[in-house]
Amino acid sequence: TFSMTPNPGYAIQRVLVDASSVGAVATYTFPNVTAPHTIEAIFEWQAQGEHTVTVPGNTQWLDSGILIDVGDVMTFAAQGTVVYNNQGNSCGPAGADWTDAQKQDPLWQKPHAGLIAKIEGIGAPFFVGASYKVRAASSGKLLLGINDYWHQGNTGEFIVTIQVEE
Repeated sequence: TFSMTPNPGYAIQRVLVDASSVGAVATYTFPNVTAPHTIEAIFEWQAQGEHTVTVPGNTQWLDSGILIDVGDVMTFAAQGTVVYNNQGNSCGPAGADWTDAQKQDPLWQKPHAGLIAKIEGIGAPFFVGASYKVRAASSGKLLLGINDYWHQGNTGEFIVTIQVEE
């Protein structure tokens, strides 16, 4: 009898016995073994659950390591402080009390230096702020960033908790 145990964050996608799928089983028993056999477990990352990601203030886009599927519901909760200029002005994930009149920030109509996100490959960022809930319209890696065109000189960080549900 063989047991397939995924690492945290992973699930059994399928198990192959002698190159044929026996489904997503957690155990498999070879009855009356009289010849060589092979068994292979294939695991996949599961986005469902709670994830915590630290987003440095000088980050344009950070790969969260979370794979999102179409229809997944993402609930964000963020805290922390980012200093966004050399005068020491700072804000939390909800951003500054002004928007980018020069239209250079990724989401220039949203608060400057706030927390933003997008699904890789889609290209359209969305504003997260301190809290946000959204259903994914596409699949891909979840990227997190700072709504600041001049992000390179920023300091500080946002700590983001993301709950993903089907």
